[in-house]
Amino acid sequence: MPKTKITGFWTFFCNPKFWAVDEFLLNIRPNFVSEYRITSWQKNHFEKGQLGVIRVGIDGRNQTQLNGRKKLERGIYAIVEIMGSPVPQVKENSGFKIEHQKDESGRFVVPIKYIRNYIENPILFSDLENDIMIKSDLYLLKGIQAASMPLLEDSFNRILLYGEENSKVELTY
Repeated sequence: MPKTKITGFWTFFCNPKFWAVDEFLLNIRPNFVSEYRITSWQKNHFEKGQLGVIRVGIDGRNQTQLNGRKKLERGIYAIVEIMGSPVPQVKENSGFKIEHQKDESGRFVVPIKYIRNYIENPILFSDLENDIMIKSDLYLLKGIQAASMPLLEDSFNRILLYGEENSKVELTY
């Protein structure tokens, strides 16, 4: 496998089974800042001002976990800006409820600001899967079992275009 190229753009992977991102995004205000867990080997590569996307994969939640909500489709649900350097995760304040992982020590989080919220009308992978710039990114469509991975700048810019062109999205952020 080729060495991963750090691009300054990021994909943050979200599994709704372990974090109810739909509920979260429906309840945040514009420019909300929170922490997002990152893949530890990347901790020296995040910098203030970098940009990224919140990517949702397959929604494997059962009816109880959904609690009346619809399953999310695979796609991009938010655009975020990195607000500072990664710090060690403080379990009580992390916001992550990942029960299947007992040892959270040694994990890092990065502060992010939500600058575009697409929860009401996400950018779906079913609309992107044939786009050559989107397909050129190794991790965006296929996913990977990681918290974060670099995103190609061209893929990020294409996602922004899809988001801006989507007339149903109110850009209040």
